[in-house]
Amino acid sequence: MRNCGYAINLLLENCTSFREKAEIHALTESEVKQINNAMITNLYKSALDKGYVNFDSIPDSKGDITKYEGYDNLLGSINLLKELSNKGNMKIKELDVLETSVMNIKTYKAQFERGFALGHEFVMMEYNSLVYACVEATSTLISSYVDFVKKVDKTEFKIIKGKGLNGNLCLKNLELFNNSVKKGDFNKMMSHLLQSERENFVGSSVGAGVLVAGMITLSIIPLIRELIYYFYYSRMVVSEYLHHQSLFLEMNRVNIESSSLPAKEKNVIIKKQTEYAKQLDKLSEKIKVNSTMSSNKANNNIKNENKEWTLQNVQSSSNDDNGFALI
Repeated sequence: MRNCGYAINLLLENCTSFREKAEIHALTESEVKQINNAMITNLYKSALDKGYVNFDSIPDSKGDITKYEGYDNLLGSINLLKELSNKGNMKIKELDVLETSVMNIKTYKAQFERGFALGHEFVMMEYNSLVYACVEATSTLISSYVDFVKKVDKTEFKIIKGKGLNGNLCLKNLELFNNSVKKGDFNKMMSHLLQSERENFVGSSVGAGVLVAGMITLSIIPLIRELIYYFYYSRMVVSEYLHHQSLFLEMNRVNIESSSLPAKEKNVIIKKQTEYAKQLDKLSEKIKVNSTMSSNKANNNIKNENKEWTLQNVQSSSNDDNGFALI
């Protein structure tokens, strides 16, 4: 069995005996395809079960990220972070990931808009999740910058990994999204999903619809599922990120304004800066705490759910008439 892929690797992780592992390794190419098809349905249904996330105003943009009400703040924050990192001679990989993600979402504007026009459930969930991830990732980077400037002994601006993780789940999945776009997988999947118009991933037709994209779809659904779970457990709302980014931009604007004023006139501006700084710091801390809590809950629940998928029950689900897993 070559190129195991996400589904088979997941089943191998859940093996409880050498015999079961041997059975998986002995699967034919045809059987692997059946397993993948069943797992696509499982993963999609898993995401859909948590799909009633509050995306706030993001769905109002209907597939065009430039029409999202916070787009100007999003872009302004990214550009300001680039400017600040360049001034400090700092290379921020996560900022490149974020900027590329926004560009990729814009590139697929026509496909996302078509998905919204058709009421295509998965395409809409995919768009909303990716934009939400960009919004949070932007605030994550701002929070890291706030943390950086508060501690003058730091010599490098970076996202803290591991314990105390802050927003890295969004950035990780945005990087996976960018990779799928670069490899051409995302384009192929979108073409498959939209070619049958309302047939794919809608209501009871999910079983038939998800089978079309095969392994390509399996490379996309897990990252959307992880984002959906993360947002489901998040205590933050999009409007709070919008406010966070507004504070960041306004504080910078006031700072520039104060630099050209005479010393006597700076006092009022300095008071404004201090107030903005307090609000920004408070909200940044809330974002960091929320990110850690949401990541932990999402990861734990996904791991627990994944454990339910064994070779036996996935094989039985592939024979089910409606394509849904019986777990």
